[in-house]
Amino acid sequence: MRGVLVFDLPGEMEQHQCAIDGVKWRSVVFDIDRTLAGIVKNAATDSEAEVAIAMQNVLHNAMTDNGVSLD
Repeated sequence: MRGVLVFDLPGEMEQHQCAIDGVKWRSVVFDIDRTLAGIVKNAATDSEAEVAIAMQNVLHNAMTDNGVSLD
């Protein structure tokens, strides 16, 4: 099976660039998620862990709201 995306350039240049950079954005989000998980695991204080958990929840909710996941 093949999938082909077609863009009318230069008019759809922004959409084209988003499609090209999708894997890069996923990598950035994955790195942020893992960093937050590391902070939770190694937190020096409960409040530090709570902030990291809250930020991770914000990230996960944003992914859910937009129909994407890291799985």
